[in-house]
Amino acid sequence: MKKSILLVDDEPRLCQSLTVLLEAEGSFRVDAVHSGGEGLSALQTGKYHGVVLDIGLPDINGHTVAQDIVEQYSDLAVIILTGEGDAEKGMIALRQGVFDYLEKPCGSDHLIGVLHRALQQKKSERNLREANEIINRSPVIAFLWRNEIDWPVEFVSENVFTLCGYTAEEFIDGKIHYSDIIHPEDFDRVKEEVLQVEQNNPKGNLAHAPYRIRTRDGQVKWVEDNTYLKRDNSGRITHYQGVVLDISGRLKNEELLKRSKQQWQKTFDAIPALIMIQDREMCISQVNKAAVDFFQSEHGEIVGKYCYQLFCNKDGPCDDCPALATLSDGKSHNQLIKYERWNRFFQITSSPIVDKAGRVNQIVLSAMDVTKRKQLEEHLLQTHKMEAIATLAGGVAHDFNNLLTVILGSVELIKYGMRSGVDPEDNLNHITQTGKRASELVKQLLLFSRESEHRLQPFDPYLIVTEALRMLGSSFPSTIEVENSIDSNSGMIVADPTSFYQVVTELCTNAIQSMEDEKGVLCVTLRRQNLQSEDISEQGVAAGAFVVLSVSDTGSGMTQEMLKRVFDPYYTTKEYGNSGRGLGLAALYGTILEYKGMVRVESAPESGTTVHVFIPEVIEKEILVEKIEEEITGNEQILVVDDESGIIRVQKAALEKYGYRVTATTDSMEAWSMMQQDIKKYDLLITDQTMPLLTGVELSKMVLSLLPGFPIILCTGHSPRLYEQEALDVGINRFISKPLVGKEFVRVVREVLDQAVT
Repeated sequence: MKKSILLVDDEPRLCQSLTVLLEAEGSFRVDAVHSGGEGLSALQTGKYHGVVLDIGLPDINGHTVAQDIVEQYSDLAVIILTGEGDAEKGMIALRQGVFDYLEKPCGSDHLIGVLHRALQQKKSERNLREANEIINRSPVIAFLWRNEIDWPVEFVSENVFTLCGYTAEEFIDGKIHYSDIIHPEDFDRVKEEVLQVEQNNPKGNLAHAPYRIRTRDGQVKWVEDNTYLKRDNSGRITHYQGVVLDISGRLKNEELLKRSKQQWQKTFDAIPALIMIQDREMCISQVNKAAVDFFQSEHGEIVGKYCYQLFCNKDGPCDDCPALATLSDGKSHNQLIKYERWNRFFQITSSPIVDKAGRVNQIVLSAMDVTKRKQLEEHLLQTHKMEAIATLAGGVAHDFNNLLTVILGSVELIKYGMRSGVDPEDNLNHITQTGKRASELVKQLLLFSRESEHRLQPFDPYLIVTEALRMLGSSFPSTIEVENSIDSNSGMIVADPTSFYQVVTELCTNAIQSMEDEKGVLCVTLRRQNLQSEDISEQGVAAGAFVVLSVSDTGSGMTQEMLKRVFDPYYTTKEYGNSGRGLGLAALYGTILEYKGMVRVESAPESGTTVHVFIPEVIEKEILVEKIEEEITGNEQILVVDDESGIIRVQKAALEKYGYRVTATTDSMEAWSMMQQDIKKYDLLITDQTMPLLTGVELSKMVLSLLPGFPIILCTGHSPRLYEQEALDVGINRFISKPLVGKEFVRVVREVLDQAVT
């Protein structure tokens, strides 16, 4: 781009000649005026790069015009071209800031060369000025130190005043040296760093470790110093050139951040639960001390692994892991999980960490070891069972007396009918049905009292609610009116039937006790209800259809303070010495939590109490189709062992009725002797568990030692020491509970024999 030049001269012919010569060079565009006033007016347009000015102007002295231009337009290059060859006037012009003082006549090449140098100098001055402005407006201070004692400053940017309170002039004039402001405790170290670079780094680049300076008013600041060592041709260091930055604020923030991080880490490590932060792929990025201690690993050995590797030693996430639900819906979830690898129960809670877009990018997984709490709950649960059994004793006795009445009455009728020639079949059917009812009652009572793990399965709860109310009915005080509304189409749930039975009896028992010695109304309802997410505040409970069991009473009710503690273990509203242990709803709450349900309590003083139990409904019922009965006859040789002769007689008769050949004995040692003599004579062993001399399990082990895989059925009335899985682990084919007679008994025999053949 061509540079614009303003030519100011009162000789038109000279102006025309110079214009032609300058523009012919190709670098310039020239405008000419013939007076000082016209020149100053033209400059106001701001489009010129340089001025060629005559001194002898008709209106204003050229020196005055030059001085005005220099003062007002510092970026313009001013050259005086005059016929007055006065050296003194030339010196005055140069002192004014004029670039050069040329005498007429002046060769065009010389004038063009001067113009180029003048414009280049103005450009350099402008760039330097802008650079200084940039530096002085920035937090960085530029220094040039001489390689002399105390590092005297040859140049420093004006913003040095903001750093230390000393002006640039004070440094440049030597009133203060740079070494004067370095903190005495850091000076030797800074000097040593310079010496090391001088000796070992020919390139001369030096980045000091942060050091301190002292300001004019005594403040201490931390600075960052990056220095370049300038050398002459002989390699001697002449100057240190660099920039210094005040980093006091940054270090303060870093220290605050460090302390905050340390405090966060201390808090993180103080949490007793196992805390793991993991990404969307469930890879662990951070763990607290509790997790490190539990897994007995170093922090670095856990980071980078996956939670399912640590807890379950699996290659993929657990199906019931709440973290999967959090990744799906972005909400917090919790789940009670037993990890067989550790034989521990953990309450797992997952919470999302979201990005600015609301997307889950990390998960905080909290695992609280609740094994002791779980054991306490199970203990409380068992205690509640015992309390409920005491309450049920009257109802059980009532039911058994009724059943015995039917059985004994039917026997009398059979005896009478036999004398009268009446067919006893109807009465025999009554005895069979009543015996089965008594058997179910015993099983229910034993299951209810047994301390065992829950077995979850789908079932219709209305059957259990109806049965529980029927059982409890005879034990209720006559002053209590019972109302119920049981919807047989309320839905199916997945739970442990025995535990659910206990929930019903526990709630009813508590309600009756709250109305003790008073008239009152016990109301039990079972219904289906849909809940939306906004209706649910409990964690780990998903919206959907619920089967709702509600038990209400008209007792004394509870205050708001009581309601806050109603789920606390050992908390009771009963007075000391009153009936029942009053252990509250803690155990019941834990049971419902396992079913992914919730418990809500409504109560007010003198207004009674209502407990609502919500359990998720199973949407799709699993239809169980009974297998069509096939032929169950046979002719195999069976050895039957039981110390009760009556049972031997019944089982032998039932088997022989269907074609089997039976050898029976009441002596387990005799049975062992028979098997030793000729074990291949027999196709199946049916043995009782509880017998003198040899138990059923002991006899089975001995038989299996003779012939591994020999078919065995173990029968028991009730054995607290042996459960079904334990019997199967021994190698026994089938575990059955007494009484099992007739066709059902023979069907089991047929199944075991058929399985042994295959």
